[in-house]
Amino acid sequence: PQSVVTGTDGRFEFDGLAPGKYSLSGARGGFLDAAYDHHEQFSTAIVTGAGLNTENLTLRLDPMAMISGRVIDEAGEAVRKAEVSVYRDVNQSGQGGTRIVGSAQTDDLGVFEVSSLAPGNYFVSAVVAPWYAVHPPSADPSGVPAAISRNLDVAYPTCFYANAVDIREATPIPVKGGDHI
Repeated sequence: PQSVVTGTDGRFEFDGLAPGKYSLSGARGGFLDAAYDHHEQFSTAIVTGAGLNTENLTLRLDPMAMISGRVIDEAGEAVRKAEVSVYRDVNQSGQGGTRIVGSAQTDDLGVFEVSSLAPGNYFVSAVVAPWYAVHPPSADPSGVPAAISRNLDVAYPTCFYANAVDIREATPIPVKGGDHI
């Protein structure tokens, strides 16, 4: 592999390459890494050699986007330690589907952030077990578990943005490069 740093005008040049097939990729902070003429998980090879024009190629980097928000309970209070998942409709190897593309856990204020997102339509879900339904390990030195009231075994359903419990009813979130939604 060879690497170069672009000039202030974004131009780059690789000198002395032997004839052959090459892949070209680029990276920069705040942008998504990308390969030349990428589409889904594929990219286009660059062929060099006598009589082949490989000048003035354009490598496009999309600015990364971010989805952030706050998870609250039915009383409007912050939900801490909720597992937030971000989904996107994807097509990989001819197979379509909705896949998790990022996740985060809420902080003490119920706030989460998922970054490094490409442009597209996203769905967000949150799931959490109430603090009183999480059973700590027994502190009894004998190893005998403490008596636990099964009345506290409750769970919230997975919730999708905005106020849905079924992904088919979730509201899609359109995201463009550089967005902070």
